[in-house]
Amino acid sequence: MTRSTLQRDLTADEVAHFREHGWVFAPGLIEPETALRLAPEADRMLRASNYSSVTGLVDKAFKQHHDPRHDVPLTREIALCAGAARNCARLFRGAPRARLLQSNFVAKFGVGDEHENDVTMYHQDFPGHAIDRSEMATVWIALGTISPEMGALRFVDGSHRYGALGRSFVRENDDLLRVQPWLNELTLTPAHAMRPGDATIHHGLTVHGAPKNATRDPRLAYQLIYIDSEALYDGAKLNKRWDALGLELHKPLDHPQFPMVPLD
Repeated sequence: MTRSTLQRDLTADEVAHFREHGWVFAPGLIEPETALRLAPEADRMLRASNYSSVTGLVDKAFKQHHDPRHDVPLTREIALCAGAARNCARLFRGAPRARLLQSNFVAKFGVGDEHENDVTMYHQDFPGHAIDRSEMATVWIALGTISPEMGALRFVDGSHRYGALGRSFVRENDDLLRVQPWLNELTLTPAHAMRPGDATIHHGLTVHGAPKNATRDPRLAYQLIYIDSEALYDGAKLNKRWDALGLELHKPLDHPQFPMVPLD
């Protein structure tokens, strides 16, 4: 597979759906064979991961292994392919370029697993990051077959229109559907059945969450978060991995940890 086709181009209808609803289902965003190649390595790394979040609340919901692109070259190629640049250019408004904010393997381990996870509280991604603007897209790629019973993501349709609604995972029971009960007036999407290589993409302001994985199989995914390249660091102490990077307040994230996505 060539560098330019590791992520396929989104269709015009998919881009329009993202803009209107704040999320889109993108079947076959990467080739199924590519996803399946990553699955065993993702499972191994996730089970060995000792990462813990600032509050520990995220860790109850799902397990993460950050930056596999440093150890698994294929993940870097997927994250920084020209297809990703083209897609971000069409999804983002007013952003001259896209920057890769995160590249994670993510698992929601199922019933009886030693790493068994709980529900994912409904939240927005943007308030959990120390940047000043919300043009952000989270690409969530299935690395295996994922049934709705495995804790697939659900989205509050159109919630990206209402701005930043507060941080989650910083205190117990700060699920946005409880904190902002009016959100329950909006439509909650059903969970998608996903095949290897299928993806969902959601805006940084889209409220989303997931139930527990009710099966014994792990829900494995490769998660990529892209942002406006001109986003500025706001200094908030939200991520232990950022604190030692020497980022300058009110400056762009010009650091190798956050590479620009190459253009064609």
